[in-house]
Amino acid sequence: LASIGVRAFYGCTSLWSITLPDAVTTVRELAFAGCDALTTIHFGSGLTALGINAFYNCDSLSEVVLPASLKAIPASCFAGCTSLESVDLGGVTSVGAEAFRHCDAIKSVTAHGEVKFDAGNSSIKSLLEAQ
Repeated sequence: LASIGVRAFYGCTSLWSITLPDAVTTVRELAFAGCDALTTIHFGSGLTALGINAFYNCDSLSEVVLPASLKAIPASCFAGCTSLESVDLGGVTSVGAEAFRHCDAIKSVTAHGEVKFDAGNSSIKSLLEAQ
């Protein structure tokens, strides 16, 4: 399995934890959107691409630790993750428009290099700059 397909687990309200193996390189658009019980995601080291809105409205997600292999977060990828408190950007160098929109609970952001933020990410960018 190299890819999690478009809407593969869309709206799966009983899914609470995900562990992606290293062989998974892509999580497509809306793959886990609306999984409102999802609290934990473990990304494998082979992940290179996330789709737009891949984790949109995962209300219970509290922490995201992205792997060094991922270089970009697309638009609205984690938008609406209202319980998200901690983000480790791993190898990310580019964050798409409103990738973290309505993620007002974020208290901690870690970057491992320079990151370019597109429009709609002012709160997460400010947190990173303040640290």
